[in-house]
Amino acid sequence: MQIVNVGNAGIYLTDEKQSILIDGLYGVNEFFHDRPQLLLKAASGQTRSFRNIDNLLFTHRHQDHFDSQLVNVYIKNNQVGHVYVPAPCQPGRSYEDTKPVGTAGNTELFTVGASDEEIFYHPLNDTMWAVFFKTRHMGADIFSVRHYSLALVGNGESYLFMSDADWSCSVRNVQEIIKGTKLKALFVNPLSYIDQAGKSWMRRIQPESVIVYHIPYTDRGQTGIRALAEEIARCHHTMPWKLHILEHRLQRLIIN
Repeated sequence: MQIVNVGNAGIYLTDEKQSILIDGLYGVNEFFHDRPQLLLKAASGQTRSFRNIDNLLFTHRHQDHFDSQLVNVYIKNNQVGHVYVPAPCQPGRSYEDTKPVGTAGNTELFTVGASDEEIFYHPLNDTMWAVFFKTRHMGADIFSVRHYSLALVGNGESYLFMSDADWSCSVRNVQEIIKGTKLKALFVNPLSYIDQAGKSWMRRIQPESVIVYHIPYTDRGQTGIRALAEEIARCHHTMPWKLHILEHRLQRLIIN
């Protein structure tokens, strides 16, 4: 699987069968500012890269993960198979983009959590499933939103994207979801990585690789997240997994 960091928590994955973009069509807020121009051009059909992505998936509707206007522009100018977006909270919450997503052509739109379900799963193709499982968003109540972490499962392998999950709450159903598969990569943000409850949980599920993502390209002294990621890189010595840190614009990684 080839992985490209498209910014913030945006991850672009490709293999011989499909292309997947997770949280990659996003907006900006006071914490995360940068959006790659290449992806903005792809949304409006002005470049060949990142065009006609098979599956667009979103873990929650915070502006640094999801931008309804950009998603609608992308769908209008590209051939997209499936779009998966969590239902907005009622009423909408701070930092949440509650505007609707439309469809065009043969695009299928799936609303994750429309019935507030704990787990939502759907086949992306004949070999891989997307499994969304409800988790609590980390931080203060002001950031509370309908939040799903995500597993991609198929061909005896799995990839796990925790997004902004709060480790202090139990992460339910994960071991059952990935049971019988080899967990190739676990994606976590820097705050999750340094959490002791998170470390204990990571040891239990035994990923081959842990990929630290959701890092701003420039910190501008506001969050300290970039500095934290650099500290993680310096201090990683005894953990049983391979560590990768996605900190650069359009950084590429291959997981075999």
